[in-house]
Amino acid sequence: CEVNIMDRVTLSKIAKIHRTSTTTVYNAIYSCTPVNTKLKRDILNTAESMGYFLKNKMPACDIAVILPSNPVYFWSEAEKGILNEIRNSNISIKLFTYSNMDDDEDFVLCMESAKRSNSKVYIITPVNTEKTIRIFNELDKNIVFLNEYVEIDKAGFVGADAYKDGQMLAQACYDFLKKHPRILIINATAKNCKAEERKLGFCESLPESARITGEIKLPFNRTLAASIAREIEIRYQGKFDCIFVAQGWFQQVSMALKKLDLVIPCIGCENQKVSPKYAENGKLHAALVQHIRKQGEQSIKYAMKLIEGVELHGRNITVESTLMI
Repeated sequence: CEVNIMDRVTLSKIAKIHRTSTTTVYNAIYSCTPVNTKLKRDILNTAESMGYFLKNKMPACDIAVILPSNPVYFWSEAEKGILNEIRNSNISIKLFTYSNMDDDEDFVLCMESAKRSNSKVYIITPVNTEKTIRIFNELDKNIVFLNEYVEIDKAGFVGADAYKDGQMLAQACYDFLKKHPRILIINATAKNCKAEERKLGFCESLPESARITGEIKLPFNRTLAASIAREIEIRYQGKFDCIFVAQGWFQQVSMALKKLDLVIPCIGCENQKVSPKYAENGKLHAALVQHIRKQGEQSIKYAMKLIEGVELHGRNITVESTLMI
C-alpha cells in the first residue's frame, strides 16, 4: 500500500499522538500489513474521533479480499492465485490483511476497514467466533469463504469436497489400514463442518477390520503438541496403530510423537509445503494436499460471476485435493 500525500497531515497527527510512524498509522487504518492489535485499535479509535474517515473516504472497489498474514507459506499462495486471475480483467480489488486466525479482534478490525471500501463481493478467510458470524450475517453483500472454519447459508465456499476427500484417503490407504487397524483421530474442538465431513467420509470407507479406538479433540494454541502428547500418554498409550489427523496439524502431532519417543504412521490433510518434511521422518504415510493457489483463482472467478449478476449465492465451488502417498 502507498501513502496518499494528501492524507499525510492527518496521518502525521495521529502518528504523533501514538508516538509511532506515519506508515504504521496508514497500515493500521487501511489494514495493509498487520499492526499490533492493541495499537491498531487505539489508532482506529483516534482516527474516528478526529473525523479522519469523514474527510478521507476509502476508494471503492469491486472485490475486497481479507486474508491472514500467517502462515505466510500458505496464504501467500492464495494471494498469488487471486492476483494472477485478476491481472487481465477490469475488476478492481483491494487486499486487507490481519495477523492470523487465532486473533479474532484483529480480524474484526480488518473487516471494519474492508467495509469502508463498499465492495460488491467479499472474499474472506474467516475466523470462527460468535461475533464474526454475526458480522457476516449482518453484511448485506456477497461473501465467498476461502477456508472451511465457518459455514453460513448465504456465503459461498471455494475448496475441497471434504466428504469425498475422506473417502479417497481411506480407499487409497485400504491395505495400510488393514495392517494398522486401530485408528486414533486427532481433531479440533472448534466447530468445523468440513473437518467433520472429511472424518465421516473417512470412517464410512474403512476396511471392515479397522476401527476407531478414540478421538482427541483439542483447541488450537501454542501448547497443542504438549497437550496431544499428554492425552496420548494418559489415555491411548499402546491402544492405536496409526493416527488420522482431521485438520492440518501434522507438525504438532509429529512433535507430540517425538516427545513420547514414538514413531506412529499418520494420515490426513496437510499443506503441500509441510507434508514432505513429515513424510521424510517416517511419520506421514499419506496426506490430502489442498491447492490453495487454485482456490484463490477460483474465488475470483466466483466473485466475477456474482458481480455479473449470476445467481450463485451459497454455492460450493470444488477445488479437488491431491493425494500424496
